[in-house]
Formats: sequence, C-alpha cells, structure tokens
Amino acid sequence: MAFYNENHIAHFDGEKQKIQQLYEDLLLSYGSLALSNKFARELVTQGFLRRVSVLRRCVDNVFRIIPPDYVGLPSKDELRDCEINLHAFYLSVFGCFENLALVWVHERSIRRKNGNPLAPMQIGFGEKYAEVRASLSPDFLQYLTSKTMTEWFAYLENYRHALAHRIPLYIPPDAIPPEKVERWNELERASGEAVRRLDLDEHDRLQSEQKTLGFFHPSIRHSYEEKSSGILFHPQLLIDFKTVEEFANRMLKEFKQPLP
Repeated sequence: MAFYNENHIAHFDGEKQKIQQLYEDLLLSYGSLALSNKFARELVTQGFLRRVSVLRRCVDNVFRIIPPDYVGLPSKDELRDCEINLHAFYLSVFGCFENLALVWVHERSIRRKNGNPLAPMQIGFGEKYAEVRASLSPDFLQYLTSKTMTEWFAYLENYRHALAHRIPLYIPPDAIPPEKVERWNELERASGEAVRRLDLDEHDRLQSEQKTLGFFHPSIRHSYEEKSSGILFHPQLLIDFKTVEEFANRMLKEFKQPLP
C-alpha cells in the first residue's frame, strides 16, 4: 500500500506536470531580459537558468525513482539515487537566490554607503543584507519579509547548511509503527548476536523479518542530534520549485522598475 492516498497522488501528478511550463516560461523571460552589465547577463544565463534546469530534472528523477504511489520498501540504490538528486536540488535552490542577488547588485550597481563595492558576504536577500534590501521596492520588500517567505527561507537555510557543512540529507529506509518497535529491537539484538556467532544465515533471516515490520515514509531529514524534523519530499519539491518561480517572476518586475 502506498503512503499517500489517491487524491494526494493525483494532486502531485497534476502539480508536477505544470513544472515543465513554468521552467520554459522562466527560460523565455530571463533569457530575453535586457541587462546592461556583462557579468549580470552571464549570471542569468550560466547561473540562474542552469540551476532552474537542474531543479526541473531533479524533480523528474525523484518522482521516477521513488514515485508517490511507490509500494513496499525502496532498495538501497533507489534511496541513494534519490538522495543524490535531493542534494543537487537543495544546493541549486539556494544557488538560484544567490545568483539573483548577484544579478541585482551588479546590474543596479548597488554599493556601500561610502561608495565602495559590496563584498561577496554582503550580497543576498536575507535580513543581514541591509544595502541590498534598501535598494528593493517597497512592494517587493514586503513580499520578501512576509511571514511565509521568512519561514520558508529559514527552512531552506537549515537544510542547505546541514547538507553543505554538517549532516547530508537522508531518507530513512523505513519507519516502524509504535506497536512494533519492541519486536524490531529484539530482532536487532538477535541479528547482532548472530553476526558475533558468524551465523550469517540467521542474521539474514532476522534482517528479513525486520523489514516486514516497517513501512516506507517518504521523508528527508539531516541530523538526529539536532532533532531535525522530517519533511515529506514529494510535496516539498513541488512547493520549492514553485517558490523559486514565484520569487523569480517578482524579481522580473524589480528589474523593470526605473532607476532611482
């Protein structure tokens, strides 16, 4: 039996089908964006649009490797292949916003109050990037600082920074219902004892029984020590792609605003 119900699966499929069109629209709109700064143009075509293409492909791959209607427990190779695509996805999502911030700064010649160029660590859309935020329109700044976007950026930074610097994103191979935890622990102890006795046949039998106790929970997390909450990755990928698309389209309006 699949983890999601039929309504969820149908909804995910419908939303996934929209991604190709959203990607093509971004490709056309940003590919035709008139920019005067040479480096900004390169950041759009070779940076942002490449990353969006990676996002689209990662969504396709994850939904193909472990689709929402998956029944049973994925193999180790399926889990690792899915994790590889999730790693690329999260780094690319974060990179999309880094690219757009750099495009904005170079195209609009945003500088420090003393007239010097911004240092790389001063460029971004977060709360600490005061010079960049001060250059944005009131409407865009209101959107950027909304509760929804603030919480979403906090989630993105949590997962991206864990992936890049601490514990990589991980898909648990199975989940154990509370009423079966005691039996799972018994089998775990017994299989360890079987290894110490070099009884590999008994170890394999016990491991096979363990697998019958669990079910697949299609979620990702990073550090257990940090008590990171699990996130269902199928809907989250769709939400994240659409968030990048929405943000990028709002940025297009910013680029079309007249210079102060």
